[in-house]
Parts: sequence; C-alpha cells; structure tokens
Amino acid sequence: MRSFGSTCVVVLLSFLSLQAQIPRSAKEYFDTAIVHLQQGKVDEALNDLNAALKLNSRFGEAYFLRGNAHFAKMNLDEALVDYNKAIELGPSARGAEIVYNNRSSIRIFKGDYDGALADANKAISINPSYSKPYNLRANLKQISGDLEGALADFD
Repeated sequence: MRSFGSTCVVVLLSFLSLQAQIPRSAKEYFDTAIVHLQQGKVDEALNDLNAALKLNSRFGEAYFLRGNAHFAKMNLDEALVDYNKAIELGPSARGAEIVYNNRSSIRIFKGDYDGALADANKAISINPSYSKPYNLRANLKQISGDLEGALADFD
C-alpha cells in the first residue's frame, strides 16, 4: 500500500512539473498583467506584458497597457513608443480615444504642445462624450492664451 501512495505522489509531482512547462498564451499574460496593475505591481505587469508581446507582436491592447505601466513609472519615452504602436495597430479600435488621450498627456510632459493638442482633438473626434481630452485641450488652450477656448472646453 505504501508503494501505491509513493507512486501517486511521484505521478502528481510529474504532472505538476509538466503543467508548469505548458506555455501560456499572450492573452493569459495580458490578463495577469491587468491583475498585477490593479494590485500596484507595475514591474510584474511589465514582465507579463513583455511576455505577451513576445508571443504576439500585434497585440495592440498589450502595447496600450504596457504604455500605461511605463507611464505609471514615468518612463515617458517607453510609454510614448508603446502608445504609438497601439495607435499604429488600431487607430480606430475600441478605446482608441483613451490611447490618444494618454499619448496627449505624455506629449504635454515632454513639451510637445502641438502634438498633444492634435492627440486631444483626435480623442474627441473618436468619442465626443469622453471628457478627459477636453480637459487636456482646455489646459493647452489656456497655456497658449486662448482663455475663451479653454473655458468652452472646461464647460
């Protein structure tokens, strides 16, 4: 009876070892990255997103999420590259207005006000009911001295 129990343990450990070697999909890495970001584990999320993109280099949502993770760490150049790639892969995909809005924010940080304004305008054109780009655009108009335009956007 003892050898049966030992055999079961060996079989179970072998199964678990094989299961750990089964490759995960890009979507599974992406889903895990979302959980990590919700938990504030940005570095772990970045690792998962890198793995997802290694498996699927055309996974636009993963570029967007990785851009957000880089933005959270204030890695602005890396965030910009990822937002650019997300836009390249899906310029009018569902949620594209958020990507344009976030890229607008990055461009403001980097002092590219013209690019930031273009991105805010694009986000608004995609989804006129999304309020965040109006706020960005109002701030940009205020910086340029267009107070009436800024007030209109704040409204």
